Amino acid sequence: MVSTHSKQRKLIIYSAYLCSRDEAENLYAHNLEVRMLKLGNHSFKVVKGVYKGVAELSIVKNYSPNDEEYILSHLEQESCLILTNHKHGVYKATLHFVDHVEEIGFFRQVSKEFAMKQDCYTVDGKNYFAVTESDSVVVEDMIKAGLK
Repeated sequence: MVSTHSKQRKLIIYSAYLCSRDEAENLYAHNLEVRMLKLGNHSFKVVKGVYKGVAELSIVKNYSPNDEEYILSHLEQESCLILTNHKHGVYKATLHFVDHVEEIGFFRQVSKEFAMKQDCYTVDGKNYFAVTESDSVVVEDMIKAGLK
């Protein structure tokens, strides 16, 4: 994903896509957001995402305090996913909405088979990521094997 040197690594995943727009309009909005990030010299990565079963291009970047307000109001997004480094490449995942925050579990690499069964997941190259309930290494191995 995106690199940072901080011990308390915090990332944000979001999209400029809206379900009320067609694919061409969403791609235009995404490309505009990418251009804005480049102009601001932000470190970011474009990944493929699925949110509520709908495929979209998403952006992963280092979190900054103004991100939530910008994404939720200016980009008119329902939510954004904030990841806080937890342990062994596992991130604590919180879904931020305009009026509340939900702790939803642990964001981690999973098997393609496991990810494809989820309503929400992220694809970075050949690597699949999803939120799971546990941060256990045993559970992680089961997930990677597609058993859980």
